[in-house]
Amino acid sequence: MPIPLSPRLAALALSATLTACTVAREFDPPAPPPVPEVHDCRENMQAFRFFTIHATAVAWSRTAERRRDSVLTVNLEVANTDDQALALSNSGGGILYAVSAALVGRDGTRHAPSEMTGVLIKPVVHAAIKPAETKNAKLVFKVQRGPYTLSIERTAPAEPLGRDRGHLVAACTIAG
Repeated sequence: MPIPLSPRLAALALSATLTACTVAREFDPPAPPPVPEVHDCRENMQAFRFFTIHATAVAWSRTAERRRDSVLTVNLEVANTDDQALALSNSGGGILYAVSAALVGRDGTRHAPSEMTGVLIKPVVHAAIKPAETKNAKLVFKVQRGPYTLSIERTAPAEPLGRDRGHLVAACTIAG
């Protein structure tokens, strides 16, 4: 049988319960960030808080092997916009991120690059880029010609991505 509480004790118990709920809410993972606006890859896009990336060239060509497939070559320029030297894989937070790229079709199908060079590959991705310095990268995809979203992602291995996800993906569009 429940023990009756005085009104003052009941108010104190309710206050303690609400405080405990508030404290627990502080540790809940934040809601996913809104999907960033996606622009043409030739325009600068903010990436991982401290970098801008844009395509200096986007070119389609036909493959000899398959009639329907094409080769998409994207040359990128990555610039450090911070006032200290930072690597794409580590922006000073002590976490070493993996950096990857994918071409995403309208149906959500992800295509890995068949070739990737420059600042996006190991060990170069771990090298610091000086403030205002730019580095280049090249991505090659074998896909059917069409509209795609180029996604450059930075993920922390074995760590939930609930914290501040907004700086982990940079995306832009490529017309077919």
